Amino acid sequence: SVPGSYTGKATNVKLQIDMSDFTPPNLPDGGNAPFYNDRIIAHEMVHAVMYRSMNIGSMFDPSGDQTWFMEGSAEFIHGADERLQSSISSVGIGGVMAKAATFGSAGAAWGGTSDDYSAAYSAVRYLHQVIKDNGGSGIKDVMVYLNQNQSATLSDAISAATGGLYATADAFNADFVAHGAAYIAGMNLTDTDTGAIGGSNADGGAIQTATSVISDTASRGGTNPLGGFNEIWENINAAAVGNNKQLQVGANKTDTMNVTFGAVNTAAMSIQSVDLVNNAGFATYMMDLALNHVNEERSKIGAQLNRLESVITNNNTSVESTVASRSRIQDADYAQETTTLTKTQIMQQAATAVLAQANTSPQMLMALLK
Repeated sequence: SVPGSYTGKATNVKLQIDMSDFTPPNLPDGGNAPFYNDRIIAHEMVHAVMYRSMNIGSMFDPSGDQTWFMEGSAEFIHGADERLQSSISSVGIGGVMAKAATFGSAGAAWGGTSDDYSAAYSAVRYLHQVIKDNGGSGIKDVMVYLNQNQSATLSDAISAATGGLYATADAFNADFVAHGAAYIAGMNLTDTDTGAIGGSNADGGAIQTATSVISDTASRGGTNPLGGFNEIWENINAAAVGNNKQLQVGANKTDTMNVTFGAVNTAAMSIQSVDLVNNAGFATYMMDLALNHVNEERSKIGAQLNRLESVITNNNTSVESTVASRSRIQDADYAQETTTLTKTQIMQQAATAVLAQANTSPQMLMALLK
């Protein structure tokens, strides 16, 4: 979030990537030419760093909105010659400069169109060149000043970086509006270089094409380029339909257990476009990630299997307890029933003996009378 008082750093900065917008994968750059996905991420990461390293709140002050500088810098990191050329074809250099005339304290809010981005990119590249012409290192001097002077505004940084050539950001904007058209007309927009900082067009360096401007080569050099950032990777199941099951594990309606089987196909592991011939290093890196994914899925299945085994054990114990309880209620007590049977048999035998004795008594009496 941006400070409400238009001063200070931003807090709780988040970049949430909607994977459905980053298709097709087309590794290693992703997406489609010329604005590949890696260039989009690079643009957004510039915002993240600026938001947390300088007085970003002052740039959102509506009395002198400096969004042009933030967006122009984010475009400059990877170059935007293709975008600028498209804008010129659409609205001409004059149309691009008309957008630039609204920057800063001119009163208009940031438009957010592609032509606005083209104008912002051109302005930042122009400022980069002016700073170098005056003995500086370029736009880096502005960034370093803002980072080392946390209460400084963009006007302070531009004044310091240009040696006082421009007292304010608006003064620079006025100069760009006056001379920007000629500067843009002299830019080489037809070669393969994107115009990125450090590249051939902007700094006389190596040509940075749409695919080479952001290096996607896998490296195990021990460095963490995302140190200081908190990455949260969501579980992505490319074939998740029908893979979530609910099992009834008890007698009650609520005794259920959800089990999930994640996809382990090439789409789920992003290896369907791995190029073993032209990018073997990156292919090895992606295979390592795929193996990690398989191991994670095996771990999840193992954990779910352990839960099921525990449920089975509990159910078996419950069944034994239920049978024992039912037996105590319905089954005969063997010892008691045996005792009762023996008692009954003895009584029956005694009764039989008495009856037999009674039957012989008259005969015995007649024998005595004789």
